[in-house]
Amino acid sequence: MLAQEAIPTDTATNILGYRCKALQLKWSDGSVYDILYTDELSLTVNQFELGFKNVPGLVLSYTITSAKGMRVKYQATKLDLSPLSLSLFTINNELYQAIDEE
Repeated sequence: MLAQEAIPTDTATNILGYRCKALQLKWSDGSVYDILYTDELSLTVNQFELGFKNVPGLVLSYTITSAKGMRVKYQATKLDLSPLSLSLFTINNELYQAIDEE
């Protein structure tokens, strides 16, 4: 697992109408994540990608810069706060094991 160093910044911007704060994560492999997140939304999910698990809000944009300088940017273009229906998910019956508790 890669160690990370979180560096808060004074940068703030709006994405999709939400005020976003900036945070920079520096990883031991030399890569850097520049993250924009909002703390205006309450999150009900506590499982995130490793790079986002300690971010105190919902990530709406991030740029990954590799140690070699390659950059990739992701940014939300739409936000749907409707609950997800369980029917959207399927379980592969061949890849899980049912355990009977006695």
